[in-house]
Amino acid sequence: MIGEFERPTVAILKHTNPCGVASADTLLAAWERALATDRQAPYGGIIVVNQTLGGDLARAIAEIFTEVIIAPRFSDEALEVLRRRRICGSWWPKRPGG
Repeated sequence: MIGEFERPTVAILKHTNPCGVASADTLLAAWERALATDRQAPYGGIIVVNQTLGGDLARAIAEIFTEVIIAPRFSDEALEVLRRRRICGSWWPKRPGG
C-alpha cells in the first residue's frame, strides 16, 4: 500500500490495522498529520514510510516506544538516533542485485 503513494507518506499501524495515514510535502509533516489522527495508536506500533527516513523524523518517532519501523532506506543520522532508542526492529527491502 505505502509504495503506491508518490508524495512523502507515513502509515501508523497497530495490531495490523492502519490507524493513521498521511501524505505531505515532507515525511516529518506526514508523520505529524498521521499522528494527529490518534496520538495513542503509535505506542508499540509499526511505522511505515515510503521514502528515506531522515534524522528529523527519526527523532520524532524516537519520542515514543515503537516496535518496528519500515522504510526503503534510513539515513546514517536516522540510524544513529534509532540505535539509541527503544526500537525493536527496523527493516528496509533489498533492492534487486543489492
